[in-house]
Amino acid sequence: MDKKKIIIAAIAFLLGLIIGAPIVNYASTKLSKTIEVVTGINIEVNGEKFTPKDENGKKVDVFLYDGTTYVPIRAISTIYESDIDWDGESKTVSLFKKVVANASKPKQVELITHKVNENIDMSKIKKGEQLNLADYKEELKVLISQLEKIDKDFDINKYKFFANMYTESGEDGMISLQYFIGDKIETNKEYVAIVDNNKITKISDSFKTLNPNAKALSKEQEQAMIEKVDKFIKSRENIDKQKSSEKIDERRTKILYDYTTKQLKYIDTKFIISEEMDGAIVPKTVEIVIE
Repeated sequence: MDKKKIIIAAIAFLLGLIIGAPIVNYASTKLSKTIEVVTGINIEVNGEKFTPKDENGKKVDVFLYDGTTYVPIRAISTIYESDIDWDGESKTVSLFKKVVANASKPKQVELITHKVNENIDMSKIKKGEQLNLADYKEELKVLISQLEKIDKDFDINKYKFFANMYTESGEDGMISLQYFIGDKIETNKEYVAIVDNNKITKISDSFKTLNPNAKALSKEQEQAMIEKVDKFIKSRENIDKQKSSEKIDERRTKILYDYTTKQLKYIDTKFIISEEMDGAIVPKTVEIVIE
């Protein structure tokens, strides 16, 4: 990525937060300011590279400034199939959801859910903390038994869980389970069990719902991934130790393998204390694909 200085005029043209709204109006105030930005930012839509262009088909820049990525609003409108209009008198950009005559309704994806009716005692389980499932195999044996019926390859040693219960005694709430590769690599393979009045009533499988054709990795593939991550973390030791000029309230890092995109990522989120915003906490995330 390259750094260069540009002049911004009528900054409302570069707003990137209009996703999903049928009609959006932004009134702008005239602004002219020279700033230094990072260019060469790439955009992917559903895993495919997207090149923003203006109404004449000319490529336009996407840039990063002060932790925020700015995308031309016309380019965003093409992604979400919206019409765009500019009112010069009121300085208003308007987006309109396109209406297609006789368009068929999008196919609804039904969440894969397994009905259950089993008693469970959550009173001795720590709440609000991610825990190793294998350490609670006796307390959660009813849940584990159900998961083994759902997935013949279910391995309690590779899952961590988080109990989000609505009461201290644990009569109602939900248990989220996440598959890990080794101890450091999170994945998007998850289950959610609903607990109602001390009974597991259903187990939802959002992973299979969204990734019906996803294949499990072999032991050799997982081991190679673990070694790759260990090497990557070691290479970042000096970088992560560098003192930041930013005031950081909190920092969270994680390694994530996405079965959908088949990408292994390092995700670093810093919660910055912004002096420009009177001490407000602003999240700033950097994602690096581990090759």
